Amino acid sequence: MKFLSFLAYASIIVGIIGIILGIHINFRWYWLSILAFYNVSYLTGFSLWWLFLSFVWISLSLTFGHSLGLITSSKKAS
Repeated sequence: MKFLSFLAYASIIVGIIGIILGIHINFRWYWLSILAFYNVSYLTGFSLWWLFLSFVWISLSLTFGHSLGLITSSKKAS
């Protein structure tokens, strides 16, 4: 059980790092946060479904927006 808790907390940290790297370096880092936050949702048995899956959907929309050229920089996005 401690291993699963460690995995969940590590995935949260990796997800936050993925969002930060996606904002500052390259939008492809959002994929890391998508996988990490989905992993947290899976590990918690989707009991925290709304919280972490909302992070997944936000990251997916940012990734697709950058990939399709709808968002070209963080300054134009606002």
